[in-house]
Amino acid sequence: MPKQGITYKGKPIGASKGGSKKKADEASGSRKWLWIPAVILIVCAVGLGAVWFTRSHAGMLPSAAGVSDTVRRLTGTFDREDVSSSGSALPSSIPADQDGRSGIAIKALADGERLFAMKRYSAARDKARIAIGKFKYPDPDWQRSVDLLNKASTEILSGNGNSPETFLYSVRSGDTFTKIGRKFGTTADAIRRINKISLARSDLKIGQELTIYSGKWRLKVSNARKKLYLYDGTNLFKVYPIGVAMEFNSPQGFYTLESKKENPVWQYKGNSYRPGDPLNILGTRSLRCTDAAEYKVKQPFLIHGTNRAENVGRTIAGPGFVSMKNEDVNELFSIVPEGIEVEVIR
Repeated sequence: MPKQGITYKGKPIGASKGGSKKKADEASGSRKWLWIPAVILIVCAVGLGAVWFTRSHAGMLPSAAGVSDTVRRLTGTFDREDVSSSGSALPSSIPADQDGRSGIAIKALADGERLFAMKRYSAARDKARIAIGKFKYPDPDWQRSVDLLNKASTEILSGNGNSPETFLYSVRSGDTFTKIGRKFGTTADAIRRINKISLARSDLKIGQELTIYSGKWRLKVSNARKKLYLYDGTNLFKVYPIGVAMEFNSPQGFYTLESKKENPVWQYKGNSYRPGDPLNILGTRSLRCTDAAEYKVKQPFLIHGTNRAENVGRTIAGPGFVSMKNEDVNELFSIVPEGIEVEVIR
């Protein structure tokens, strides 16, 4: 006979209580897993929101390169020559092209032309120097690099843009353009040019600030290449084409720029030809170069203009020395002072 349990009012004690507990446990167990799909839904919603925000605000977010440049600027490590651009900059390491030319030269020339277009003339000049040093003469890109160097240097001498070789000078009592030029190894014309002062003006005011380009000028004349190289110290500054007369026989070596003349008279075989005379081969300017040695053994010569620009770049039959286009010799005349070194090479 089955054992009777304890009852109260005809109902077993604990029967309904135990059943309720079992059902509660089952409900609790099913509810505790409901948080997993909820979390998954939240994560998906956050991810989709992030993707939408990134796509719609892409232009507002800085690139890695931009962040890098900003950090370098703030820390003072940004190089003024580092001018990467997605449109025209080349990779930092480029193999030589099919002609075996240096990838460094190709990149330097491309960067230099872009910098010139941005009116960053000093930086463009420095890139041109790199390209000239890497390209081999007479590669067309060597001449293209020279053209870039010449244009950038002209802008600097004309007072456009900044250059580390320039500084400000405050005019003192008794100063003249000529005196200031002699003091800093330049010329009165060069000071007027870089400060955009008319050549006709000679007045200066005490305290007036002048920009000075103080170069350590020297010249190198190449008979074989028909080039005249203007250096500022060890740095190439400009390259000019020249004509060389067959009678020019001054030997290789060092000379000194002894004197300069505007509108020189040409004297040849007892005859004198005034400025403007078609037979005057000296053009608008002449620079007399004499032997730098103590005993003056080497024959002096002239660097001069010409009334026949078509002869520049050639060996010229007849009398003469080292000829330049009149506009080129005029510029050179205005840049270099007397007393600088001149070297004649092959």
